[in-house]
Amino acid sequence: MSLTSEQQEISYEEANKNYRYFKSRTLKANSDESDFEQNMKFREFFLGIKKRYDMQFRAQKFRTKQKEEIAQLKQAVQEKSENTSSVIGKRDRPCEDDL
Repeated sequence: MSLTSEQQEISYEEANKNYRYFKSRTLKANSDESDFEQNMKFREFFLGIKKRYDMQFRAQKFRTKQKEEIAQLKQAVQEKSENTSSVIGKRDRPCEDDL
């Protein structure tokens, strides 16, 4: 899937605005208009740009969430190992129950 330079220069907001406009121009009620077919092509064009931005946003959100979860897991493991080592270190002398 290659993107033309036109697609790369259009912002998400502009693509979304134009997609909504051309979506409203391609309703069944407008099907007998002379530029209906052209409007459908514009609608598909701007929808493609909007989808690309949406996928990039979702991918970034997913990667950020993954990094946060990994950081939380590492912190939990570190806290668990610190708690384990501190319990072992406190037991310098034998407990009376062991005798």
